[in-house]
Amino acid sequence: AEARFFRSLLKDYYAYLRANPHTLLCKFYGLHGLRLTKKTFVSTKVVKLYFVVMGNFFNTPVEIQRRYDLKGSWVGRSTRPEKLGDPPDRTVALKDNDFRVRREQLNLGSERRAALVSQLTSDAHFLEDHHIIDYSLLLGIHDRDMTNPEELPLSDTPASRVQASHTPTRGMMAVAPFRSSPGSSTNIGASASGAGDAVYTPREGGGSSQPHGGGDDTDNEAILQGRPPGPRVPFHEEFCGGMLSSDEKQIYYLGIIDFLTLYDNRKILEYAVKSVRYDRKGISCVPPPQYAERFINFIADNVR
Repeated sequence: AEARFFRSLLKDYYAYLRANPHTLLCKFYGLHGLRLTKKTFVSTKVVKLYFVVMGNFFNTPVEIQRRYDLKGSWVGRSTRPEKLGDPPDRTVALKDNDFRVRREQLNLGSERRAALVSQLTSDAHFLEDHHIIDYSLLLGIHDRDMTNPEELPLSDTPASRVQASHTPTRGMMAVAPFRSSPGSSTNIGASASGAGDAVYTPREGGGSSQPHGGGDDTDNEAILQGRPPGPRVPFHEEFCGGMLSSDEKQIYYLGIIDFLTLYDNRKILEYAVKSVRYDRKGISCVPPPQYAERFINFIADNVR
């Protein structure tokens, strides 16, 4: 089911990534299928198993001390102690209630906070318009050892670290939120000149009003920003693949994952049943507009 849904989403997903080079949506690089033969005493059946190849948000030379899977909900969103182990396993992702109890926050400063919330809002609206729920923000936190000069790559000089982390760029704020056209599933398509010319219509009242043909800067724009020509790194990956905190004591690695769950009849029934038993505002399975709003608000409230 997820493989079929992903194929139906692929055209819009590709065009959205082209229009939003700073998106936090996980990058999928391939969808593959394996035919497996399952033998029993009475018959032989061929089963097809699908898997995806996707980008790794934690592909970094530094250690991730804490990782979180954040949805904005709270019912059943605590990690069981037995799952963590003793001593705690740092590879286990903690959840929303653990994040609240530990009083974690992302310390980014006003300009980068605005950029992050703006891009996150666009991404969540794209998923909402495709009736997707159950996605989460995967967050990894590295606490820097300020006394260890070998912690970061040698190419990261103090001057370049400060510039990359604290200098806002025009490309960093260019967000083109998604809007589906009336009467159709999408208004994104490829022009006659080829798939690289993405046509894009933003939501009203948010982000950039200009469509983008792709995620690469022009040479002139790069020169004006004092960078080498060519593709620019997303603003949330500029420091060792992540974001350096304002006080330079932490590095944040983050991205949106698990966005292949459609709010279908089965999920509508799940919402109805769980709403009777639990606080309907706190369960994970809620309609897409509520899910997106709660997700955005939770992240925005925990970034300063």
